[in-house]
Amino acid sequence: MNPRQGTEVLLDTAGSPFAGAAQLQSVVARIASVQESIQDVLTGLAQLAAGGEDRVARVSSMLGDGDCAQRDLAAAHRQIEEKLNALIGVVDCLVRGNQGLPR
Repeated sequence: MNPRQGTEVLLDTAGSPFAGAAQLQSVVARIASVQESIQDVLTGLAQLAAGGEDRVARVSSMLGDGDCAQRDLAAAHRQIEEKLNALIGVVDCLVRGNQGLPR
């Protein structure tokens, strides 16, 4: 029996000798409504959680890409620094009158 069937049984108070049947019917209807609302909220939370996992995976991927780009940038920086140091050495030797320049 699903929850809706149980609610229908409780809501069917026609011919019930119970004096508070109408109040009971109202309370059961309210409980069913709240239960449906809670189910909607739980469904929404599950969807948010699934979206969160996707976002975490994308951010993790971006961080990995950033690490790779940072390593490439550091390597390029080292090459530029080496070339600038060599150029500075050549210019220094030229300014000082070709002292120590390789021929």
